[in-house]
Order: sequence, then structure tokens, then C-alpha cells
Amino acid sequence: MVQGMRQGYGPGNNIQLSLFSQILVTKYVCCNCGFIEEWIDNPHDLAKIKNEYAKREKQASPTNKRSPLIR
Repeated sequence: MVQGMRQGYGPGNNIQLSLFSQILVTKYVCCNCGFIEEWIDNPHDLAKIKNEYAKREKQASPTNKRSPLIR
């Protein structure tokens, strides 16, 4: 497992929501074959992503149709 980290402005293992808000992403690496998975382990962070992208979509779409990717 590779823990999420923040470095300076932007680089690191994270999802940037805004200038001051980042979500850490944990990578799981198989040391036998090199397979990698990335997960957001914190349920609170998942809710932050969902709310942020729902807000962005609502601002961009005058009909307020929801994307099938945001549930």
C-alpha cells in the first residue's frame, strides 16, 4: 500500500477539488505482478467529491440533468 500524500501545490497522490481542498488517494500495489489499484479510503472524502462534482454539474447544466457517473 502506498499512502496518499500532499506535496507543494498539486503534485502527490491526490485529487484536487480546489486550491485548498485535496482528497488523498491510496494506491495498492501487487509486488508480484505490478498491478495497481487506487482507492479513496475515507467515506467523508467520497462525500466531498460527490458534492463538489454535483455542484459543478448543476452550475454547468441549465437543465440540471444528473450524470450517470454521479450517484
